[in-house]
Amino acid sequence: MNANLYTIDEERREAHRQELKRKLAETEVKKERLRELEDIAKRLDADSDAAAAEHSAAADELQSELDKLDEQHVDALLIGKTSTSKAMQRRGEILQALADLNTQLEIRCEANKRSKRPIAKQISAITMAVALTAADKSKLVDLASAKTRQARLLNSLQMKAAQIALAEAKRCVDINAHNLSLAEDHIRRRIPAAEDKSIATVKLGDWQFVHAACQAEIQRLTKNDEAIQAKALAE
Repeated sequence: MNANLYTIDEERREAHRQELKRKLAETEVKKERLRELEDIAKRLDADSDAAAAEHSAAADELQSELDKLDEQHVDALLIGKTSTSKAMQRRGEILQALADLNTQLEIRCEANKRSKRPIAKQISAITMAVALTAADKSKLVDLASAKTRQARLLNSLQMKAAQIALAEAKRCVDINAHNLSLAEDHIRRRIPAAEDKSIATVKLGDWQFVHAACQAEIQRLTKNDEAIQAKALAE
């Protein structure tokens, strides 16, 4: 937290908060613009994909016909003949049609690429601007009322304590799980155990309960912090 926040007067604090709120509202508008631009870019990409699929379907059909004509030409040459003028004419028509299809695909895809360039620049600029305002949200939380700030500090300390308790509970669960495993092994081998199996089982159960309770407490404190932050932003 910025040390200057402790000396700022109430009027300036509220003015600063309103300024930050406006910036965050402007960011939301930018995010909406970003979503719209991304949708346009996706539509352009989809159109290029559709053009490629249409080109492929049409070209495959023409290529299949061309292959058949070539095969007929080969068969004719094998018996000392040549393709008919009609077949040769059709072959030329197919080759021209394939060339036209390639040109149409290139024109359509290039048009989409040209349209995307300025959109991509806008997306990049807005994305950077939105990222920079993340710090403003943190400042707005820091500029919350004293009661809200204090509630968050207390929650933070409780979180640290819960995390320490969770780590200790995990350590004890591991130790007692190991002790229980040893006790069971000693029973199988019929040798004296350092700790009775029933005692080890009870201890493990106790620490598993504590471990689960610590996890639940951390989840509660996490939700509580989110609620406090939401309150700080809304003040």
